[in-house]
Amino acid sequence: MRVLYSNLVLAVMVVALPSASAAQKYRVTDLGTLGGKVSSARAINVAGQVAGYAEKVSSNNHAFLWSELDGIRDLGTLDGVESLAFGINDSGHVVGASGTSAFIWTKNSGMQDLGSLGGTGTLAHAINNFGEVVGYSALGNGFEHAFLWTVTGGMRDLGTLGGDFSAAYAVNEAGQVVGYSDLADNATFHAFLWTQANGMQDLGTLGCSFSVATAINARGQIIGDTCTSSGANVGFIWNSSTGMRSLGNTGPSIPNAQGINSSNEVVGFLDFQTGEEGGFLWTPSGKIQNLNALIQFPKVLVTAANAINRVGQIAGNGDNQHAILLTPID
Repeated sequence: MRVLYSNLVLAVMVVALPSASAAQKYRVTDLGTLGGKVSSARAINVAGQVAGYAEKVSSNNHAFLWSELDGIRDLGTLDGVESLAFGINDSGHVVGASGTSAFIWTKNSGMQDLGSLGGTGTLAHAINNFGEVVGYSALGNGFEHAFLWTVTGGMRDLGTLGGDFSAAYAVNEAGQVVGYSDLADNATFHAFLWTQANGMQDLGTLGCSFSVATAINARGQIIGDTCTSSGANVGFIWNSSTGMRSLGNTGPSIPNAQGINSSNEVVGFLDFQTGEEGGFLWTPSGKIQNLNALIQFPKVLVTAANAINRVGQIAGNGDNQHAILLTPID
C-alpha cells in the first residue's frame, strides 16, 4: 500500500490560467540568482513554485525554491558547500542532491538526507504528491541503480533491465516510475517504466540502441529522447496504446523532451546543431513551437524549457543565464 506523506495535502489556491496550447503569448519572469551570475529552473508545481539551483557570490551552487510571494529562497546544503534541486511537488517539498547525498527539503523540517543503496553517491530527481522520491544511488559494489524512496519504507532498489546501471527521473501519483537502464550487454541503454505490479518494463527505441525517459504525467504518458534507425536523434512520447512515437523535427534541430503536463503538452529544448539551443512547446496536435516566438516581451530568450505545470506555466532558462518562468497570457 502506498503511504501518504505526512502533512502532504495542503490547500493550494491557484489562479486559473489559459492552457499553454491556446496561449498566443507568454509573460517572462526572471527568477534571479542567490548572489552569483547563473541560475537554472528545473521543476515547477501547480502553484507556480519553482525549484532549481543558483550560484552564490562564492560561485557555489545552492538549491532554491522560488515563489511569487517570497521570491528566491536558499535551501542550504547538507555538506556545507553545494546543493542542486531537481524536483518539487504540489506541497512545495523539494528534492535534489547535496555533495554525494540525495535530499528532501520541507518547510517544517529543512533538508534531510535520504540515505543510499549501500554506496557513496546518491541523487534525487523527482517527488510526487504522495512524497515518493525517485533518483539513483550507488550500490556497495560501485554500480548505480534507480531507487524509489518513501518516508516509511526508505530507499528501494528498482533493479535494471539486465545490466549494471539504471536511473529514475520521474514518478507520478500512481507510483509509476520512468528513467533508463542498460541491458545485459552493459552497452545498450533503454527507457523504462517501473510499476509495483510489473516491475521494470523496457520501452524500446525507435530503431537504434538508446532511449531515455525523462518525465511522466498523471495519465501515464511518458516522454524522453531516442534515435531512429537512420541515426537521427528525436524526442518521443509513449503511452500503453500506441507505444513510442516521435515528436518530429528530425532535421536541423533535435528536440530534447524534458517535461509533460496532464494535457500532454511537452516542453524541452531544441539543439540546432550549431551550438545554439532554444526552448520548445509541443502540443497533441503534433506541432513543435519555438517559445521565443511566443514571448510578449522578448527581452530574455528561452534557451531551455525544463518543466510545465497543468496550468501551462513553464520553468526554464534564459539567455541571460538566469532561471525564468513563462506564464501564458490572453
